[in-house]
Amino acid sequence: MFNNSKLIMFKSINPGNTLSMVIFDNDTLIVIDGNFGNDSIALNKYLESLHRPIDYWIITHTHCDHIGSITLALEEKKLDIRNIVENVPSRDITLKLSDQGEYYLNIVNKFYDGIESYKGNIIHPELKEYTFGTFKFTFFKNGIYGTTNDLNDYSMVFKVKIEDKTCLVTSDLTTEGSNILLKEYGDNLKSDFVTISHHGFGGASNEFYDRVSPSIALWPCMENGFNCEQATRIKNLLNEKIIPSFKTFEGDIVLE
Repeated sequence: MFNNSKLIMFKSINPGNTLSMVIFDNDTLIVIDGNFGNDSIALNKYLESLHRPIDYWIITHTHCDHIGSITLALEEKKLDIRNIVENVPSRDITLKLSDQGEYYLNIVNKFYDGIESYKGNIIHPELKEYTFGTFKFTFFKNGIYGTTNDLNDYSMVFKVKIEDKTCLVTSDLTTEGSNILLKEYGDNLKSDFVTISHHGFGGASNEFYDRVSPSIALWPCMENGFNCEQATRIKNLLNEKIIPSFKTFEGDIVLE
């Protein structure tokens, strides 16, 4: 599939859904999100085993299953993180919209503490193309549309070009957000791979996936996400178009 690059989407060890991805070649290492708990320990140990700096760590939004790994990394300071790419809302907004228990709120506070004390470079991407090392990124959504009571509406959405292939990372994009992107960008959303938004629980519309027209669908989910009622319409669409699905509950997804 690739000559010198690799994309890995990691299986969750925790009983829950997560987006934990790395994309790298011999020159550039990029991390996207990363879960909390045992997942953050496993991902960060993997990154340590590579014995190389992390050139860019992208945070799509501030739900704990997307900030856990970088929170641990910033706290332990074992990893050399050169750049953090984020457009997250304020600490107050995240805490207000995090309808979760004390354990999760503690992760949120540690994340913002870590970002505030981070000495490296922070990139707040605009809606344009960027070159991060050997990979090209196009950001379609870098923050919220209007006002919301849902942190998922803050999810960044972007396309990354890996050699001659493209992957659209949707994070926890909502149905409303996907329809706005569809209207604004249309065929520019087309990609070879797509991550299924919000771990299969509803998320992007069928019209959105139809326009993306992927050859492979990547499901960052547990089995309950893949088999939930909301995911049925997405699976039916993919099956109708004979688009293969790779699911993280079956193991790490590795494209190379």
